[in-house]
Amino acid sequence: MTRIVVTRTGGFAGIARTTEVTDADAVERILGTLRGQPAAAAPAPPRPDGFVYDFTVEGEAAAAETYTVPESALPPAVRALLG
Repeated sequence: MTRIVVTRTGGFAGIARTTEVTDADAVERILGTLRGQPAAAAPAPPRPDGFVYDFTVEGEAAAAETYTVPESALPPAVRALLG
């Protein structure tokens, strides 16, 4: 089973929050969005006290995949799946 561990850091208080996505449909939709982003795309400008999302994909391959996305570049489709 593949799961995605999402850790949100940053913000005014700097409190880290972690959640797991294990629903197969949600995992596939998030992976499709994250993997479909061009690697050479210019990153969104940083925002003071903005959040940063770390997505760690576990269980699909021998080594975990990790994606880091600033809040300002988080696709709306992924944000909706995180609740």
